[in-house]
Amino acid sequence: MGTAAAESREFDIQSGDGRVVHVYDDGDPVGPLLVYHHGTPLSGLLPSLWAQVAQDEGVRLVSFDRAGYGGSDRRPGRRIADVVADTGRVADALGAKRFLVFGQSGGGPYALGCAILSPERVIVAVSMSGPAPFDAEGLD
Repeated sequence: MGTAAAESREFDIQSGDGRVVHVYDDGDPVGPLLVYHHGTPLSGLLPSLWAQVAQDEGVRLVSFDRAGYGGSDRRPGRRIADVVADTGRVADALGAKRFLVFGQSGGGPYALGCAILSPERVIVAVSMSGPAPFDAEGLD
């Protein structure tokens, strides 16, 4: 386990369609990349405890504000699948060819979308408390 406090970084990248995407970078900068997809309505700002655990465990924990949230530009008409490209650009900006994704609450579908639409890059996907269609079979 590391002893140094995790140092947070924030920066902007350009999306493929010219929007600004605001990124939060925490944990171990040389560890495997874990991209967190935030809940709704929240921003990608990472809890300091998560950042410290990531640092201690040797994981680079990164999140970003989805289009229209926090410091990221809006994208009218965006779909869940549109986040896959932004996630890939964030990983590219950090030099990661492959990565893990984790989505909490409203971020769950985005994590699953990344796994489905970018299987060559996503190693593992986790959705915690993610929503599902109300009328989906077996939810009761």
